Amino acid sequence: YFSKEKHQEYIKTIIEEIKKVPNTTVTIKLHPIEKNLKDYLKIINSNQFQNVNIVQKIGATYLHELMSKNDIIIGFGSTIVYEALILKKLVITLKNEKFNNLFNVFITKSKATIELEEIPKIPATINQLMTDKKLQEKLHRNGKIFTQKFCGTIDGKAAQRMGTYLKWVLD
Repeated sequence: YFSKEKHQEYIKTIIEEIKKVPNTTVTIKLHPIEKNLKDYLKIINSNQFQNVNIVQKIGATYLHELMSKNDIIIGFGSTIVYEALILKKLVITLKNEKFNNLFNVFITKSKATIELEEIPKIPATINQLMTDKKLQEKLHRNGKIFTQKFCGTIDGKAAQRMGTYLKWVLD
């Protein structure tokens, strides 16, 4: 992973690129184990970023509410990308060797997100995602295939099915 300074510069650069898209609000949802809220606030304040929010709230309900309010989710290849695909959101996955993990392999194979290695391409990619209906349809189609393959049926009854399965195993 990045040093603290490199991480701050990386986040600052991402925000700068997103802000090149007119009328955007950026919400950064910190990972539950992240403890550096002050560092993010420092980035925002020292660069005088407008319409940039940092949230550290946890919980699936809050996360899903937050994602439902946004047009595009930008992630680094984690379960947040999976959850965004379940919610049928358009996703940009930022790829970097510093945070390569097993999730990235599945995300790449899914072809359900736009993957970017070059941060300066973020504004053009956001504009493309917002305007290219065929691309949106393709990503949603691939996302549906991906979520069905890796998550099973998304119907709110997973806990019930798990309970039935566990009962069967234990009997």
